[in-house]
Amino acid sequence: PTFGDFDIWVRECAVYYGIYLLLMLGLGGINLYLLHRSGQTIFKRLLKIRIVRSDGSEASLNRLVWVRWLPFYLCMILPCLNIVFFLCDALCIYRDDQRCLPDLLADTAVVDATAHPPPHLAVAA
Repeated sequence: PTFGDFDIWVRECAVYYGIYLLLMLGLGGINLYLLHRSGQTIFKRLLKIRIVRSDGSEASLNRLVWVRWLPFYLCMILPCLNIVFFLCDALCIYRDDQRCLPDLLADTAVVDATAHPPPHLAVAA
């Protein structure tokens, strides 16, 4: 390709990556809002499950992001160690309580959302 074609290619890539970044930020924002509001992400909502504290109380957004998600995300991006963390996390489903490593660290549990609705969304019987 000529130098002019390369400039066009770079601009198109920048536009596509910019759109991708905006979409990812939008989805991240929606998921954070849903986590704060009901303890669910988009896919947890589709599966009708939600995250609560192990005693059944609401988990705060700070606990979900800083204690449950961030440490394990950082471990997953470390070369060579990520497979160890992934394997240990996956093997935790064989425990009696079936809680994963992020759940154990953050003292949370994933529950059925229909049986345990968020308090502000619960319908009086």
